[in-house]
Amino acid sequence: VRSAHDSTTDILVYQQRAHGFLPKAPIKREKVNETIAPIWMKRFPASDFVDSAAFYSSDGSISIHSSSDELGATPFDIAQKLVDIEGLFKKEVHISDMHLINDQLHELKGDLLCVTKSGASIISSLGMINLLLLGHSMGQRTDPNAVLTKWHNLRDHTYDVINSMENRNEGVSPHRKKSLLSRMMTV
Repeated sequence: VRSAHDSTTDILVYQQRAHGFLPKAPIKREKVNETIAPIWMKRFPASDFVDSAAFYSSDGSISIHSSSDELGATPFDIAQKLVDIEGLFKKEVHISDMHLINDQLHELKGDLLCVTKSGASIISSLGMINLLLLGHSMGQRTDPNAVLTKWHNLRDHTYDVINSMENRNEGVSPHRKKSLLSRMMTV
């Protein structure tokens, strides 16, 4: 795994000396096989492991290098995670089993850390997640209403951040564009 900013020459050197090259960037769940399989198959050819399962692409060609833009989380991925967590709060899971929400918050935090070309500050969202996680991880019994209020603040702030990212990336005025939140809630 090397920096995503390595030059083409550096990448060629790494490929000659190592079994493969992966940019130092997050890999989306649906891209794992197509990103790692070519390197795996080069190192462990199917002919050497006749009885083993192998990964093949649908068209027979597999790219060895994916750009970090294809691998990172998108504003839509983050919005979907927010909708998933909101569903847990609507079911009042924060009262009965906060562990389920904490697991989702950790995933949200990972997605936020993997946003590519964000251009927006996500630091405050990460801090808000940490505050939500902190009380529970220290074994403190937290007031469900306080947890819900913290969640609403986190959710709204994170939607603002991803909407501003999306608006900036698409060059559309925020006043003329339907927010990502309202589009996600109608799905």
